[in-house]
Amino acid sequence: MRHIPNLLSAFRILLIPFILRAYLHATQLQDYVLAGVLLGVSGITDIADGYIARKYQFVTNLGKVLDPIADKLTQIAVAAALWMRHPSLWPLPAFLLVKELTTAACGVWMYRRAGVVGSAKWYGKMATIVYYVVMFLLIIFPSLLEGPRAFVPLALVGLAMVFAGVRYAVDFRKELGNRKS
Repeated sequence: MRHIPNLLSAFRILLIPFILRAYLHATQLQDYVLAGVLLGVSGITDIADGYIARKYQFVTNLGKVLDPIADKLTQIAVAAALWMRHPSLWPLPAFLLVKELTTAACGVWMYRRAGVVGSAKWYGKMATIVYYVVMFLLIIFPSLLEGPRAFVPLALVGLAMVFAGVRYAVDFRKELGNRKS
């Protein structure tokens, strides 16, 4: 039982090629719905693994690393797929990649400097939920990406991620200050 959260995270990673195949080959509404449902399953298993890990005290260092890797791989893959179908969306995967590389570098630095493996905070989870909901809607309703209205959902995702990134940066700096004292 203790390994269920990590198995769910691994399952999310295994879902990525299926989400991409369904979306990138979509031509009819049911194809887009299938891609959206697969992304929804990924999102639900993300919530489930965190809930199970915390409720039953199955939190592990492996889980602290595997869960965000599954999140980030899914997010970047979906953003890249949207960009492939809609080239004007190139800032989305570029922004995500820069954000995730920065976050990963800070996490590695924190681990090497203080021996701490950071865990997800409410604002990181909020940004992930916003991302999943918006991407789910954009995948199922591709017409939302037509014209200037595409800016609104993408701005919502961007704002949620910037907010979470700033909060993590504040926490990162505070944790480093606590370690120096």
